[in-house]
Amino acid sequence: MKHERIPGTRLTPVRFLGMNKGGKPVYLYECDCGEEYAGRVDNVMSGNTRSCGCLRRETTAAKWK
Repeated sequence: MKHERIPGTRLTPVRFLGMNKGGKPVYLYECDCGEEYAGRVDNVMSGNTRSCGCLRRETTAAKWK
């Protein structure tokens, strides 16, 4: 099954990892930069998490140039 990138993010779901202690589903995602990220589905779907961290690194680096 081919997964598609989640709109508004740089993340594509790869596989279900299980449930966290709070009962929230956790997935393994592949970021557009090539890194993997394990995160909660609700954070990604709400837009609170948009990348593996590369987006923050890029915007911080651009800010200090």
